[in-house]
Amino acid sequence: MKTYNVKDFGATGSGTLLDTEAIQQTIDKAAAQASAEAPCKVTVPAGIYLITPIYLKSYLELELQEGAILRASTDESLYPLVRTRVAGIEMDWYPGLLNIEQERQVTVSGRGVIDGQGPYWWRKYWGDDCQSGMRREYDAKGLRWVCDYDCIRLRNVVVKDSEQIVLRDFTSSSSGFWNIHLLYSNKVLCENLHILENRGPSTDGIDVDSCCEVTLRGGEIDCNDDCISLKSGRDADGLRVKRVCRQILIEDCLIRRGCGVTIGSETAGGIEDVEIRNLSFKGTDCGVRLKSAPGRGGFVRRIKIHDLNLENVRYAVHFNLFWHPLYSSCSLPEGYTGSIPEHWEKLLIKVPKAEGETKVSDLEIYNLKATTTHDFKGRTRAFDICARQDNPILRLSLRNAELKVTEFGRLCGVEQLTLDNVEIAACEPNDPRLDSYDNR
Repeated sequence: MKTYNVKDFGATGSGTLLDTEAIQQTIDKAAAQASAEAPCKVTVPAGIYLITPIYLKSYLELELQEGAILRASTDESLYPLVRTRVAGIEMDWYPGLLNIEQERQVTVSGRGVIDGQGPYWWRKYWGDDCQSGMRREYDAKGLRWVCDYDCIRLRNVVVKDSEQIVLRDFTSSSSGFWNIHLLYSNKVLCENLHILENRGPSTDGIDVDSCCEVTLRGGEIDCNDDCISLKSGRDADGLRVKRVCRQILIEDCLIRRGCGVTIGSETAGGIEDVEIRNLSFKGTDCGVRLKSAPGRGGFVRRIKIHDLNLENVRYAVHFNLFWHPLYSSCSLPEGYTGSIPEHWEKLLIKVPKAEGETKVSDLEIYNLKATTTHDFKGRTRAFDICARQDNPILRLSLRNAELKVTEFGRLCGVEQLTLDNVEIAACEPNDPRLDSYDNR
């Protein structure tokens, strides 16, 4: 395989000079020579490379060698707005720091790091004290539901409209928003990724968004929101796009801090044929999680979850179809006279009830073990499953489960529930404070 080194094209790796142009020139030069029969490699040796968005091309491998750091510039004047999808809505936002768009047969590999310089972006949202910033301004105006969209931040990696993509071995750190966003893409493998040092708002680990045939295997995720999330569009805009997320395999991962492995809340295009297996959770908020809200629409069906080991996990199984009303229910405050951008208009469209109900069915969970260590200070629940009686979860099966928890929790709005060989040791009554989760 022919190899191109970014330093041969002028990249400094100094951490102070902008290396975007030199790295992009290397990629473009390699791409001009690459083909399906003779792919090429671009190597990034050890060093700190200060960059703005980079775009990979078909039939290339980008190797981030050990000690190599791609670090995001915080000069926002260097970031263009592009058409993308953010939290279920198609709108103009920043691209990723590393982008694969309308390409095929692309690999990103190596033991290097993609560093989004998260603290800069996190301060935009909630200030230096985590209680101010844009979020405080929007809350005061009754605009909580749109703050996450208006506060434009950087994703570390975006794969869009592409196929036969491999992301392997590298570390994604301190992303401004989601770390790895897979969007409208097919045949993607994420293997042995390490997603660490993410303490900001909406710093999801890996988001699989209206994709098909995706495997997430191995690695370790520690973040401040959903560790892995499956999505397919939000509300009216998601129903318009109508792209299903299907044939997803998640296996052999270590899940640490964060909200766990989540389906939703963006479900409008539908999510189906998912297998989640052989995962270890340590100190995670949730094990498996499903969230949606009235007006979201779509379906979740044929989900198989098995062989999970959960240690000090607050909610082993957390399904909520009434998730976060202040974020999920969009309306202008009384007397509002300001501008209404395009993405606000999309969020404000009211979906008729018949279309807005998320239909959840055929969930199979087995071989589940939850334990709590003696030094753990929090409380743990076996279940927090809440749906409405007129739109119940259909055909939920739980078998071969051993759950040693503080409290049983809640289980309502399920039709055709099967429990087989389920042992629950709950030593205390429910604490009503645990009835609310992730309404941030």
